[in-house]
Amino acid sequence: MQLPGGPPTSEGWYHQLFFHYHSAMELNPTIADVHTDPGGDVPPRGPSVLHVGTGLPRLMAVTVDSCEGPHAYLGPVFAYHEHLADGLTRLTDSDWKELLNTDPPPDVPWMAPIIVP
Repeated sequence: MQLPGGPPTSEGWYHQLFFHYHSAMELNPTIADVHTDPGGDVPPRGPSVLHVGTGLPRLMAVTVDSCEGPHAYLGPVFAYHEHLADGLTRLTDSDWKELLNTDPPPDVPWMAPIIVP
């Protein structure tokens, strides 16, 4: 939540998960390389590194049928992204943060049925 003319603020329990209250409002994405392809002849391809990383926070809504009827739950989750880097480049968390700020990757296609723009 952001109050008009002021810095972003956090309400509820989420900010209590952080050592410093204001850390809850900072973008701190994480990325990991999960597959390295050294390249090859069949099929012809150059080397590449597949990364997966967290993106900007999103609001997730889940409904659950219980003995007392349906219940809806809301909460923050991080976006999921995949990034294929040419060559044998491995991204750091700082590199990933910069990429998210300048050229955010699109959502992965297999998540399209559950993401509302």
